[in-house]
Amino acid sequence: MKLAVITTAQFPYSHADVITARWHTSREMDRLWGWQGPRTTIASVYVDQFGSDDSARKTWQAHDVPIFPTIAKALTLGGGDLAVDGILLIGEHGDYPLNAYGQKLYPRKEFFDQIVEVFNNSEQSVPVFCDKHLSWNLSLAQEMVTTSQRLGFLLLGGSSVPHCRYLPNTDFHSADIEEVVSVFHRPLESYAFHSLEIVQSLIEDRQGGESGVQSMTAWVGDDLVKAQKDPCWPTDLIDAACTAQRVPPPTYEMPQYRDDDHADTPSVAWTLVYHDGLRVTHFRQRENPHGGFSVAVRRRGAKQIETVVPLTGTFESFVPHFACLAEVIENAFLTGQPPFPIQRTLLTTGTLESMMRATQQSNQMLLTPQLEIGYQFSGRREIPLLTAEQLANHPSCHFRESLS
Repeated sequence: MKLAVITTAQFPYSHADVITARWHTSREMDRLWGWQGPRTTIASVYVDQFGSDDSARKTWQAHDVPIFPTIAKALTLGGGDLAVDGILLIGEHGDYPLNAYGQKLYPRKEFFDQIVEVFNNSEQSVPVFCDKHLSWNLSLAQEMVTTSQRLGFLLLGGSSVPHCRYLPNTDFHSADIEEVVSVFHRPLESYAFHSLEIVQSLIEDRQGGESGVQSMTAWVGDDLVKAQKDPCWPTDLIDAACTAQRVPPPTYEMPQYRDDDHADTPSVAWTLVYHDGLRVTHFRQRENPHGGFSVAVRRRGAKQIETVVPLTGTFESFVPHFACLAEVIENAFLTGQPPFPIQRTLLTTGTLESMMRATQQSNQMLLTPQLEIGYQFSGRREIPLLTAEQLANHPSCHFRESLS
């Protein structure tokens, strides 16, 4: 099975780097994190931008994989018809404009349209994985889903994190969940998406299934400070989530691989109200002393707060949770079966867009009728071979003193 990689940019620790490396560089660590491949082969690459830190040319030349000048050439291997069996669309990183809401306008839909044009010209189609959210715009994302359904090809998207081990591996099947808090750090839009996907993977199997988001309120800067003094603010849940996070040592240095990690971005929180009454707060702290992602959950009528921490591994271990994602992608391509409904990615895509828009109207409740996206799913699968307890004590999850 031959794959084409269509990406915006590739440099060390970029998504194109850490996803595709699983196909060309063998790591024993990756096997422990669930990567059983490669059972497929990357046959062609298209790169939209070559920056000063580009690693695509050197990487793919070393592995005898051609970089083509257009998406169509990459999909046809320089010929006239579709000549690959699956496509990795990795539209993350690169120099692209921001809109008025701070969303980075990655050309995922534009790349997708060029892919579909080759499908139409060749009168055949193959599975497509679109890294992270499908588009910065829900309407464009809906077009992508509709097109994939019309042409009959598998469209897969989403974050890498929901495929990791969660500590503990708590079961929320048919649970009556009252309130959830997710705490994350650093980049605003790109990490808010991970936060959304983590929460969605936990709550989508709750009592009644997923019903979509009814409204949301953003709290920015001084409005957030005031909100935190309100008796209804979920302080206990936020404290529990922060306490549960894995704390790196003071000297730990994270590689500067994100171009959207701005030090002057204020702390922001969003309160989302779902159609079934569930309240979810996503709380972004730029200088979160704990780092990472963590979730706190309160079931209705329960006094005890449950916490969940995704185990993503460290940069020193070459972010091994992307080995989990590689396994999910390859397995979906080989079997033709999606690991979860595309409606999950459609909902998180649209919710992220609304959250970014809401930051421009702080302390105002916004109705979100476009997010009435319901679905049923109860089969989330954690990919690593090691248990959560084993991973928590494994070197790949241990922060060491410094990367330098």
